[in-house]
Amino acid sequence: MIASTLKTILLSIACLISFESFSQTIATPKRILFVGNSYTYQWSLPQTVEDMARKTNQSLIIQHSTAGGANWGHHWRGERGLQTKQIIKEGKFDIVILQNHSLRAIEAPDSLHHYGEKFNQLIRRSGATPMLYMTWAREWNPLMIETIAKEYEALGKEIDAFVVPVGRIWQKARLLRPDLNLYAKDGSHQSPTGMYLNCLCLLLGGDK
Repeated sequence: MIASTLKTILLSIACLISFESFSQTIATPKRILFVGNSYTYQWSLPQTVEDMARKTNQSLIIQHSTAGGANWGHHWRGERGLQTKQIIKEGKFDIVILQNHSLRAIEAPDSLHHYGEKFNQLIRRSGATPMLYMTWAREWNPLMIETIAKEYEALGKEIDAFVVPVGRIWQKARLLRPDLNLYAKDGSHQSPTGMYLNCLCLLLGGDK
């Protein structure tokens, strides 16, 4: 029931946000790398995307390079045991999806743009296509999404990368169905329902 409701919500929002370029890019088969933190790996989003894609006849091979609380600077410098740069260079990926720390667009937008450009160059040199995974606002401060979205969308234009508008989708979903609990108890991370909505954000284009 929740899955059907979330897909209905996403389809109702799709008229506001274009998925066309994304749907073309994830034509099968594809090797995809997720780069991020717990906003990516919590509730096994990469594995769930892979499983859901298989059910819609999309052949995705997905890996992730993630660490709790990591931002792109940590990934670039190889901190917290991360080997993201090496994985990108050697992984022969088609797509690398970049998700930064949830507050970076607000607290350190210069860093978001700086490392976004560095990763863009590295990813393209490896033969892959970069994508940006827009994060969402905290539950107690929905107005945060305006700054988050502005910075991700600006970076997307700067590096000519598709922005998966997860944060904006959450904003619309909360308005349409405030009874759905997208958040974990901390009011920051995704609940299982929120994770499923994120997967639909990534895969709706592939259904077209």
